[in-house]
Amino acid sequence: MSERRIYLDPDRRDPRSRKIDVRASRWYATVTVDRDEYVYAATQHGRSAELPTAYTQAVDRARSASIDRIYYDGYSGGFVWGSGPSWITLFAQFSHVETVVEALRAAELDHDYSSSTPSPPRSLFPSTTGLPPASASLSAALISTHHHVLS
Repeated sequence: MSERRIYLDPDRRDPRSRKIDVRASRWYATVTVDRDEYVYAATQHGRSAELPTAYTQAVDRARSASIDRIYYDGYSGGFVWGSGPSWITLFAQFSHVETVVEALRAAELDHDYSSSTPSPPRSLFPSTTGLPPASASLSAALISTHHHVLS
C-alpha cells in the first residue's frame, strides 16, 4: 500500500479543499481528513468550523476500537493524533482502509454518521460494549469493519 490523497471538494487546486490522506506503516494505515485550510477559511469568514458533537464522538469511539484491534493483532507501539476541527485521524487495518475512507467521506460531505453495514455480534470485540446499534453512528460503521477479521 502506498500513500495517497483523496480530494473531497470539486476544485482540488483550491488550498481550502478538504482531503483524505492515507499513509501506510508497518502494522496499519493512518487515515486523516485534512481540514486545516478549510477551517482557516471558514473562521476568516465568520463561520463556525467546529465539528458536530455526533461526528467527534463517533470518531473518538471508532479510533479507540481501531487502536484496540491493532494492539490485539500484535502491535506494541504508540499512536499519535490531535484533536480539533482541522485534522481527523483514524487508524485502520489495511483490509479496512477503503471502508474507513468512505465512512469519513460520508461524514464530512454528507453529514452522515451512520451506516447500513450490519455489525457482527458485539461479544466478538469487547471494546464495542455500550455502543449504539450500527445504524446509529459512524463509529459503529468503522468498528464493524474490524469485526470481519474475527469471523
